[in-house]
Amino acid sequence: MRYTSSMYTDLTDEELIELTQDGNEIAFGQLASRHSFRIWQLVVLNSRQTRDAEEIFQDIWIAVWENIGGLRKVSSFGAWLQKIAYTACRRYYTTKRHARGEILQSADQLFETMDQDAFARFRETELQEAVTEAVHHLPEKVRSVAVLYYLERSTVKEIAEELNLAVGTIKTRLREIRTRLRTEFGVEEAKSRRTPKAPEQEAPKPASSKIKEAFEMELTFERDNILRALQGLQNVTTGQDVRPILSNVLIRTEEGAINLEVSVRMKVEGTVKTKGTLTVPAQKLIDTLKTLPADTPIDLVTAANDTAEIRCGEGIYKITGMSDKTVSQPFADEGETFAMRGEMLRDAVRKTQFAASTESTRLFLNGVYFNFLEDRTEVAATDGKRLALAYYDPLKQKRKTHGFIVPLKAVREIPSAFRESVEVDISVFGNQIRFTDGNATLTTELVEREYPNYQRIIPKDYESRTIVSTAELLRVTQHIGQLSNTKEHKIRLEIDTERIRVSTKTSESEEAHETVPVESGTECILIGFDARLLTDALAHIETEFVSIEFSRELNPVLIKPTGDDRYISLIMPMLLD
Repeated sequence: MRYTSSMYTDLTDEELIELTQDGNEIAFGQLASRHSFRIWQLVVLNSRQTRDAEEIFQDIWIAVWENIGGLRKVSSFGAWLQKIAYTACRRYYTTKRHARGEILQSADQLFETMDQDAFARFRETELQEAVTEAVHHLPEKVRSVAVLYYLERSTVKEIAEELNLAVGTIKTRLREIRTRLRTEFGVEEAKSRRTPKAPEQEAPKPASSKIKEAFEMELTFERDNILRALQGLQNVTTGQDVRPILSNVLIRTEEGAINLEVSVRMKVEGTVKTKGTLTVPAQKLIDTLKTLPADTPIDLVTAANDTAEIRCGEGIYKITGMSDKTVSQPFADEGETFAMRGEMLRDAVRKTQFAASTESTRLFLNGVYFNFLEDRTEVAATDGKRLALAYYDPLKQKRKTHGFIVPLKAVREIPSAFRESVEVDISVFGNQIRFTDGNATLTTELVEREYPNYQRIIPKDYESRTIVSTAELLRVTQHIGQLSNTKEHKIRLEIDTERIRVSTKTSESEEAHETVPVESGTECILIGFDARLLTDALAHIETEFVSIEFSRELNPVLIKPTGDDRYISLIMPMLLD
């Protein structure tokens, strides 16, 4: 088959290699053009001046042309090419050769097909001057890792595959490189990592004492202020979602963090020198701030390449971020707003969220239900096996607000986002809700389902009850529960007027049990429970004694704090063998 010049651009590397091995110089030129920018980067970091780099670069492609016929495994071309490049760099400075012979005609043709403008732009940047000065002194065994990681932006896994080394070995070498660059050459970790590999884009300037950067945003904070806010946002940026943007925190001269499902914004007091926006990995930022002294102001500076620079005293740290354009913004429409005491909101969440379902098949139970009645406000959560219900005074509202279900992921953020709030304003607009105290703002979509009528399952006329020490029954339940069958977690409560005997079968012939004295009791009964459900219920009782109300073995059991009729926990019993 005969190829026209334009057809070579559509061929794979394997096809170009095979044609080159047959002596096709056009195919060789196309192959070299594809890999030239990467090899140029490698050479720049392994040479001491531009003139040397240009000479070594040409030597590499001469060696490729002369030896490609011996390449048997075309899939290993990348590793083979890199090995030739490193060998050429080492040999150049070993023999001090600064004059070369004539270049093959094929090499001349190669350079006619290359993107020379891209190379010129790259050579003119200060990246070469600042980074090369440091990296060419690195030991050979770690120099290749530095090139791949900082300049080519390869991941640790990609580097390990490229160099045929273990991931752990690459991580160890990166630690050595960081230490050397910081302490010996004055180049901070990650400051020479480039943005995209594409040759048409200029390499960003690294952080160096020799380079002055134009910063897009510049802020100054007290460490504890920003750390407190970030820790309040931390849970929103962690979880099972693998989308990179969801592990980042949005830093803006006005606002805080974003999630596609839940948005939390925290205001931090500080000095804004230059306004701007940046998205950075939340955990990396938190880990870095934790290592810095609390009594030294923190400067946060961002550069044009989506990189955040943290300065504290003489220390400088860099974190690679993402563009804030990938972040969806919370709703801006205002709905009907009413106020809730911060203490009430935190208490309601603390007493109920543990009972909400976490099963993806029951989405209408994946949240906490706020129900606004004329004589009271109810906050409830249930997973079908248990119910937690708290009662509060009615709220003052301009017009009646219908009940709504706040998703569990958002509910979990309320205690940290509003930990010190005296009052929280709540706005509902369509299927969205916003909580704000002026400093922190939490926005989320509501669960658009009808919540079950939980009042129908709450017994109204139980006369049988037992009063027992909350702490003592909790301790025994936890202990026996840990010994129960790991599939069912079933325990037995034998309740009489003087004691409660908690037991479980550990095997067909073994049993564990403990007894707890009761303060008072009216009836005797044998009931089976899931130890985890009973433990959760007791852990959220804040009074010294707890009242257990029951009727029959399989009827719902009420767990109540004594002297407090504003909170109940209901558990469905288990069938005993």
